[in-house]
Amino acid sequence: MVSGESHYFLGRRYRLSVMLHDGAPKVLIQKKLIELHVRRGTDARQREIS
Repeated sequence: MVSGESHYFLGRRYRLSVMLHDGAPKVLIQKKLIELHVRRGTDARQREIS
């Protein structure tokens, strides 16, 4: 998963923003944005599993 990708959720289109941080993984859905918070050093495969 890469920042800028488009994803659909409940019939609406959202842009993905991958944010690196030191805490536990989490997902926030805001107006037209899905924020995926992942640990630094996480590769794309691990992000898909989280």
